[in-house]
Amino acid sequence: MFSWIVLIVLLAGIVIVAVPLSAKTLGRGSLLTAPDSKIGTKERMQANRAAAAEGNLDAVAFDVVSHGYRQDQVDDLIAALQENQSTNSRVAAKAPVSPTGSPVAGTAGSYTPDDVAPTETPSTDGRLRSASPGGVGL
Repeated sequence: MFSWIVLIVLLAGIVIVAVPLSAKTLGRGSLLTAPDSKIGTKERMQANRAAAAEGNLDAVAFDVVSHGYRQDQVDDLIAALQENQSTNSRVAAKAPVSPTGSPVAGTAGSYTPDDVAPTETPSTDGRLRSASPGGVGL
């Protein structure tokens, strides 16, 4: 029993000595620095708005700060996306609708059977193959 107490005290002593010693020799780690960006906050917001308008969310970027991303840039992008969504909703609401509730042919939001991709296509060997996004057939 006494050996366990000695072992725990010895381990605590090693930790008390090792932590400050390692901090002095290895350093405490780098402090958060300003982002190494050549683009300013206003320019980044404009670039994010343009990317959102094009639907290219892969091009969206934010500056990193101590607790995540710059909140003003995130808020600006969310506002831009809400504006785009409300604009699209208004355009869809103005599209003419038939009495059955489907869009009228020849208007925004309508389609013809030619617009729809076939689900099955014949192959050269006579078997049917499913049309899939990856081009892999059965």
